[in-house]
Amino acid sequence: MKIHLLAALPLALAACAAPAALPDGAALTTAADPAISRSAATMPALLTNFTPRPVVRPGDWQRLNDLQAPGGAQSR
Repeated sequence: MKIHLLAALPLALAACAAPAALPDGAALTTAADPAISRSAATMPALLTNFTPRPVVRPGDWQRLNDLQAPGGAQSR
């Protein structure tokens, strides 16, 4: 029982302590100002070279892995 009391002592002391002061919010108001913020691009740069591909049934994974392996497809 004494071990439980010793374990709860830091929690009780922390609950009685005064809370820390909050930081000044003046630095955050400039970040929220819509007059100085830029608008986002309408098309992300990664999607400009997008090539649509149709959905197909799964192929032969062993052949696909062999084609991707260093040295290309090797005969067995």
